[in-house]
Amino acid sequence: MQTHHPFDQSGTFEIHVVGNVDMRWMECMTGMTSSAHRGEHAGEWITVLLGWLPDQAALNGVLNALYTHQLALRYVAMLTRSDAPFDAVQSEKGDET
Repeated sequence: MQTHHPFDQSGTFEIHVVGNVDMRWMECMTGMTSSAHRGEHAGEWITVLLGWLPDQAALNGVLNALYTHQLALRYVAMLTRSDAPFDAVQSEKGDET
């Protein structure tokens, strides 16, 4: 059975790439956070990008920027579906208390 996933669905995405990503030159990464850790192989670094993207076009922009900078993808996943950025959702939850 095929599950329908809207093409214009916004949400929080996690992207793993080989290497150390300098977020300063990645304009399309606005709002995303990054962390780096050692990979499975000696001397390898993995950068984990995490953040809210408004749709698949924005995700494609991030992936194209990584490709342009010759950074190899390891993993891409949509963690949550959300119409608002993660920070906005967290602030709204904080306002309820």
